[in-house]
Amino acid sequence: MRVWRVGTISMGASLLLLGIILFIAQFSEISVSQIMLAWWPVIMIILGLEMLVYLFLSKQEKPLLHYDFLSIFFVALIGTAGIAFALASSTGLLDLVENELAREERTLDLPPVSHPIEPEVNRVVVQTGPYPLTVEATTGAELSLFGTYRASLGKEDTLVSRPEEYASIYQRGDTLYLIIKQLPREIAGFSQMTPQVEATVFVPGDVEVEVVGQQYPVSLKPRDAESSWIVESASTVSLYLQNENDVEVSATRVEETVGADESINRLLAEEGSVTFGEGTHQITIIEAFQLTLMMG
Repeated sequence: MRVWRVGTISMGASLLLLGIILFIAQFSEISVSQIMLAWWPVIMIILGLEMLVYLFLSKQEKPLLHYDFLSIFFVALIGTAGIAFALASSTGLLDLVENELAREERTLDLPPVSHPIEPEVNRVVVQTGPYPLTVEATTGAELSLFGTYRASLGKEDTLVSRPEEYASIYQRGDTLYLIIKQLPREIAGFSQMTPQVEATVFVPGDVEVEVVGQQYPVSLKPRDAESSWIVESASTVSLYLQNENDVEVSATRVEETVGADESINRLLAEEGSVTFGEGTHQITIIEAFQLTLMMG
């Protein structure tokens, strides 16, 4: 005669239920952690029901419970793991682990910045922060900043959500200051990672521009600017000029000049300046490793 051992049905039913849930999870967005949190209490319920059913159906006056200790051991082991998952979930540790496992390289937009230029402003100073920056002249009457950043982030993570988190703008007299801040560093496990940023600043073409590069690359696109520009303390400067530009380009403490043609490079190296057209406006490069001059 076969003996009903409490725990055998519970283990079988639990494994069957787990298999069904895992199968469904293959075709849905249910995570393993959610399965564990929902599944382990069911094991306790099934085991308790099995005991009650055994006692109810037993025809003995004083029924004795016979246990399948191996099955109960596995049920207890899974139950302990479920409790651990529940504790980890309640303390936020489980969310942190899930976020780390879901971390991936993503490129996101920086929140755009737009600031009107008051009539009394005739000079804009841009501090690039620890990132390369492109500065371009525009016919508009406002200062604009936009770009992207690339970082290793979880599904719901962002490094910045508001413009003031990475850029500050304030005015002093006739000068408008734009300061680009360093983005928060990503914490991945026990290490920190620095995000990569590509940003562009549009400035009105009728105001003077001063760019402080902080030893990072700067690209200049003055287009039809009717003012003078200054760049200092950049690692490299890429200057894009149009054939009809009337500018004088001067280079001070610039180690190397490339691009354009050899005669222009020689003039910049020997005399420190070169004139295009009538040279009405000035573009001055101060302290850079390399100046790349491109005409088009």
